[in-house]
Amino acid sequence: MVRKKSNNDIEINKIIEQFLKDVAEDFAEFSDIHEVKTPIIYGFNVRLDPSNSNKELIINSFGNIKKDENSGIILTEEREPLVDIIEKENEVVIIAEIPGVSKENIKIEINQKRLHIDAKDHNRNYSKDIKLNTLIDTTPTSIQFKNGVLEIIFSKSKKEYPPRTITIE
Repeated sequence: MVRKKSNNDIEINKIIEQFLKDVAEDFAEFSDIHEVKTPIIYGFNVRLDPSNSNKELIINSFGNIKKDENSGIILTEEREPLVDIIEKENEVVIIAEIPGVSKENIKIEINQKRLHIDAKDHNRNYSKDIKLNTLIDTTPTSIQFKNGVLEIIFSKSKKEYPPRTITIE
């Protein structure tokens, strides 16, 4: 099946092409300046923001490369995991890919509209701050960690709940 490209498709393609061009330029500049002795891990996912009526494009990056406005590209020992946030009518689902660590070494802290994931093992170190668009009950309705994928489901809330640290059973 051949699908005709809409103006929206063309605009999305332009945004992604510009993003990839910027990433390529940043990496070229970084490798010209620094001798890289550790693996570079970098990736991204692209999706439309379902909570926004304009269906804005969201590009989330992950890995051990960070871009600082003042110092440019920074290579860190800490990796940012790939995280997806799926907002449904009555719940929020957080999915984080953190391979190579055991569930005992994962620390999850939740404070109203912020979630922080820390996971440290012998050779892996992950950390991610996640901003949520809605208030949630800080007690998850479900939490699973299997094959390096963490899935946490929270109920949406109209009231604030106290901060808490979550453990994986």
